[in-house]
Amino acid sequence: MDTISSKICEKGPVYETNYVDIPKNSTVSGAFIIGCIKNGLETDISVDSVLIPQNTDISAFDYDIVDYDSEYNVEYVFNTSGELVMVKYRKKGGELIV
Repeated sequence: MDTISSKICEKGPVYETNYVDIPKNSTVSGAFIIGCIKNGLETDISVDSVLIPQNTDISAFDYDIVDYDSEYNVEYVFNTSGELVMVKYRKKGGELIV
C-alpha cells in the first residue's frame, strides 16, 4: 500500500467525488432533461451551449430549448475539489468531428 500511495502522490493530486456511478460516455433523452429541470436542478446545466442556471424559475422556462425526442450526450464538469458544478448536454449528431 505504501508503494501505491507514494506512486499516486508523485503524479499530483487525486480528486474524489461522490458521483462514482457516473458513466464516462452516457446519453440521455430530451425527456430526461426536461424531467430534471421540472424537478429542480441540483447544479447548473447547459443544453446545446445554452446555460440553464440551477436557480431557474421552472414556471417561466422555455422548454422548447430541449428536443423531447432526441438523445443527448452528457458531459460532467467538476471543480478542483471534485464537486459536480455543471452538466452539459449536447444533442447527438451535433458534435463537431475534427
